[in-house]
Amino acid sequence: MPIKARWVYDLLNILEPGDKNDEINRKIDQILFEIAGKESRRKIKTILLRYFVETKKIDARTIEVQSSPLLYYSKNYDFQIMKPLYLEVLLIRSNSIRIILNSILKKYENINFKRKDVMEIVSTKFGQRRSTEKFVDNFLKVMVEFDIFSKIDTGVYAIKPKIKLNEKQKVLFILLYSYYTKTSTIELQTFDLIQEFNVFDLDFDEILQKYNGKLWQLSYRAGGYLVYITQKFDIII
Repeated sequence: MPIKARWVYDLLNILEPGDKNDEINRKIDQILFEIAGKESRRKIKTILLRYFVETKKIDARTIEVQSSPLLYYSKNYDFQIMKPLYLEVLLIRSNSIRIILNSILKKYENINFKRKDVMEIVSTKFGQRRSTEKFVDNFLKVMVEFDIFSKIDTGVYAIKPKIKLNEKQKVLFILLYSYYTKTSTIELQTFDLIQEFNVFDLDFDEILQKYNGKLWQLSYRAGGYLVYITQKFDIII
């Protein structure tokens, strides 16, 4: 089921740590008012909770919302700041989306591509399944939603220019990467999202020095910087 960045933002703005099933469901229904079907809402809810909301299982039937960087940042920054950061987290947390996107970026950098081309990539990588067509349609809608692809014509797409991030977004990008990959040390010359996903226009040099000693500690070795994250996510840039 495709998702909208605005749904993620609106949900994270009304969720609170400690919310449990009934409150979570009520708030999800509140932001999905435009979706009529109960089954469609259920599928979107599953995606939102899987990728963007931190929860803890209390018992066999109960989950509870936990504090997280996305929850905190969404309450303290506007939608335009957060939108590309939701994309970052989605790419970190979804191996299948990452693999498919990487294949498309490499193969169709300067040329348009078709839905059937994506179908072929998905079938090659993961095998042909009954749900492949629906997955591809949803994948393409999400990539258009997050400004990676543009839809040229029916079934025809193009890769958009790289997404530019401002200073705040770059700082949050690094902090989110550290949190969601569960690493306090980032080796920038092998930084996965720079090498594997050429969708962000990332140049960290200025912010690395500016926030050195405040948010992280830098060390240099042949090939680039090692960034040791020292600040927890609950900080406003």
